[in-house]
Amino acid sequence: MLNIIVSPGTWNRYGKIAKRSAALLVRGILERDSGSINLIADRLDQLTFGPAGSTA
Repeated sequence: MLNIIVSPGTWNRYGKIAKRSAALLVRGILERDSGSINLIADRLDQLTFGPAGSTA
């Protein structure tokens, strides 16, 4: 389990996608600090599935 941290600028750019998507593909930088793992997001994309469970 990890925390996903989204800056206000990234949220302004990708917030609509995050709100309407059932699953997300998140790109960013991993950060480990005091036993917790954070993903500092710089891009959010809707994750969709095609036929037979393949990603589209």
